[in-house]
Amino acid sequence: MPKGIYQHKLHSEETKRKMSEMKKGIKFTEEHKKKLSLAKIRWFEKGKPNNAKGKHWKWSEKQKEKMKGKKYTEEERRKRSENKKGEKCNFWRGGTTKLKRYKHYNNLEYKLWREKVFKRDDYTCQKCGNRCGKENPVIIHPHHIKSYTYYPELRYEVDNGITLCISCHHIEHFGH
Repeated sequence: MPKGIYQHKLHSEETKRKMSEMKKGIKFTEEHKKKLSLAKIRWFEKGKPNNAKGKHWKWSEKQKEKMKGKKYTEEERRKRSENKKGEKCNFWRGGTTKLKRYKHYNNLEYKLWREKVFKRDDYTCQKCGNRCGKENPVIIHPHHIKSYTYYPELRYEVDNGITLCISCHHIEHFGH
């Protein structure tokens, strides 16, 4: 079996812990750091590993064309979202996250609420009237009228949302 592949099945939790402890405090030389950096750059240029043999893949033009303009129904999106939550996700690390403050942004309910608010307001800031479009690249944000934190029952109510441009949203929160 290739080195580094399927190790999670070969080692007990105790062995993994010991291996982790052994690596703590190791200092790399500047030369080694540069080599690691170059290896990472090359890896990203090739694409992502597709199998245990280390082959890499990229989207073919045919695959790109097939997916271009593909729209999923709300039901399909919910199903795909459920299939990638928690332990089912390949990025699962036992429930820890560095971005706890913004974790709701990846929530499908939040994304659907956001889309509905934007559509209702015609992608237009409700304070200054700036409209987001191809000819006018204004950044718009959905804003909760009643606080997301203090009114959890109103989080995904479309009537509790308003579309604001980035500057008006900043003013709404910070007053300047």
